[in-house]
Amino acid sequence: MPNIITKKNEETNEIVIGESCEGYLDTLNAFSKNEVHVLRNETLKIYKSFNFDGDTALVVGRIQSGKTTSFVNLSALAYDNNIPLVIIIAGVSKTLTSQTFDETQKLAESDYWNSIFVSSTSDVLGVMSPKDKNFSDEIQKNIKRFDKVPKVLKKSQLLVVMKEDDNLEHLKTALKRIPDKVLKSTRTLIIDDEVDQYGLNSKISEDKKSTIYEKIEELRDVFQQHTYVGYTATPQANLLIRLKDMMSPNYLFSITPGSNYVGGPELFSDISDSNKNLEFIDEFNIEDDNESIPQKLKSALLEFCIIVTNSIFMKDQEPKDPITMLIHPDRLKESHKLHVVWVNTFLNHMERQSERKFLNEPTLKDEIIRIHKFFKKRRQSFIPLNQLLENITYVFKEIKIKEQNTRNTGSIEKITWKDKAYIIVAGMNADRGTQIKGLVLTYLSRSTGSGRMDTLQQRARFFGYKKQYIDLIRIYITKQSAQFFHDYIDHEKYLHERIIEAKGIMPDVRKLFQIPGYDLTRPSVYDGGIKIGKTESRIASQRPHKPTYSNKNKVLVEKFIDKHFKNIDKTPSQNPHVELDTNTVSDLLFAMSFGECMQFNKIKTIFPIIDKANINENPNIKYDLYIMNRGKARERNTQEDGTIDQLIQGPSSNFRDNPNAYPGDIKFTNKDNISFQLHHNSWKGKNISSWSVVMFIPKNLRNKMKELNIFVTNS
Repeated sequence: MPNIITKKNEETNEIVIGESCEGYLDTLNAFSKNEVHVLRNETLKIYKSFNFDGDTALVVGRIQSGKTTSFVNLSALAYDNNIPLVIIIAGVSKTLTSQTFDETQKLAESDYWNSIFVSSTSDVLGVMSPKDKNFSDEIQKNIKRFDKVPKVLKKSQLLVVMKEDDNLEHLKTALKRIPDKVLKSTRTLIIDDEVDQYGLNSKISEDKKSTIYEKIEELRDVFQQHTYVGYTATPQANLLIRLKDMMSPNYLFSITPGSNYVGGPELFSDISDSNKNLEFIDEFNIEDDNESIPQKLKSALLEFCIIVTNSIFMKDQEPKDPITMLIHPDRLKESHKLHVVWVNTFLNHMERQSERKFLNEPTLKDEIIRIHKFFKKRRQSFIPLNQLLENITYVFKEIKIKEQNTRNTGSIEKITWKDKAYIIVAGMNADRGTQIKGLVLTYLSRSTGSGRMDTLQQRARFFGYKKQYIDLIRIYITKQSAQFFHDYIDHEKYLHERIIEAKGIMPDVRKLFQIPGYDLTRPSVYDGGIKIGKTESRIASQRPHKPTYSNKNKVLVEKFIDKHFKNIDKTPSQNPHVELDTNTVSDLLFAMSFGECMQFNKIKTIFPIIDKANINENPNIKYDLYIMNRGKARERNTQEDGTIDQLIQGPSSNFRDNPNAYPGDIKFTNKDNISFQLHHNSWKGKNISSWSVVMFIPKNLRNKMKELNIFVTNS
């Protein structure tokens, strides 16, 4: 363990590891010395990058690999470095918020933190709400005294808030009651757990801000000196949003799972029938004939009961209680209700048969013997058969069935994890972030749906620190889902390798390894992002051209032409052009609007990436911009959705024979660098005109950019 440094050298801006951080690390009894060492060093590396000037960091882990431990340790380190206030935005559900709240109690119980928390979770005792009249006063008093008292009296404050619009609004309102001069001088660390969920702007195509995104922006604006650090295992969306977005990371980090972590390589490298961790099942559909329980679900339930019996009556074996089975059929509450009925019916039937020593149903006893033989081959110390048959009858009533949705009470029940065994039936509540203790058997009959890679990966609740009982892990899964998790292994490996190569700095490279048939993330947050086809050389805003956007763009372009193209009607060139610096191009592009036109939003995403790479080599880089046809409207045919049939005009028919004939729009581009064209179009048969933007990417630059891995390609 390194020496604990209790006094920071302000002149050298030294980052210290002190009593708060080391005290929290001492509570991690399940960690090996090496794992504590790795956690300490990685947290220190993350913290060292913070500037507290509104910067944003992204920390990427694996599913259930210890991200909460990392950011609680980061909070502890913040105290050691004189940060008086830490805010943790802790997920979108009460379940996730409670999980984070519970982990932060390790800090609250220390001598370095005030036990003031804000939470939406009404069943957590001792929580001070931002609606409390004393809330703002408590924070203000602590901030004011923080730098004035001796170290032994210093205490930081930790606020845990649910990622929900009302809760964020209440917190912001409470903080705004504190005078600006106090907050503006207060360095604050804001941590966003599951940062890619709901916090990103899902209305960029409408030139609007989604509600939670806006609330987070308002919360950040309260503090002048803050760093915003997001944690996730699925950062695809965060890496694809516009670089100018407040959620786009300035730097990013990969955190290392511990040695007992079980992930994709351990469970899905082999997806053949020889993989004893997997059992293939059919996809569940609520519309199918579901009068009787599926045979595979009966087998899964029986396996789970046998594993529970082993766990209860073989005290020295992993997994220790609680032992859990997860049934994940889909997001619909009616599906959950049906599965709960099936589970209850099965357990009641099993209890009756076991009490009769299976005399009425000898095939059931044969099935138990078969399953016992299966596990006995995998673990020699597994419970003996005679002991299993003798004790399994007591197990069925020990299993608690938990339906995790709002169907019955309007809220999701908080699981105490104090019982020996659970069967959890859930949908969205088991999709992301939710900790399922002792999960040994999963029945994932849900379809892959819309095929978004980050969403599907978040369903992998079967990953985690389970190496000590990997021989008992069973995953009932559709072949399509198994294939996805198999393919995701390479995607995840590639992703973390790129992050590690970046050495903390947000790279100019944002290429992601795409799995064929799946989208990287939901398109609403990045409008197609930077996905470029292998041969795509130009990107055009061809639709839609709604009057609201067209009129706004017309005013912008006319002002632009007046400024940069004097007497454009008298210019000798049919397509006059001008060289523009980065800021001028960006100011025009980011001011124009095309609504749901994904191609235009792709232009606005790609240009800053390429420009940043160009500036590194040539700080005085210029870009050619052409006004086609001197700004006069060309008549064009359009489709029903407003798409222009042929935006780019080809060469004249006699071009080959007549050197003075029009060579085509494509000739008015820069062969060595990004260039732009502005086209004025009128719709044939309608009294409507609008401007379109085209960005051209020359082949030599595309090849160079591919070497830098800037583009998401189709490969």
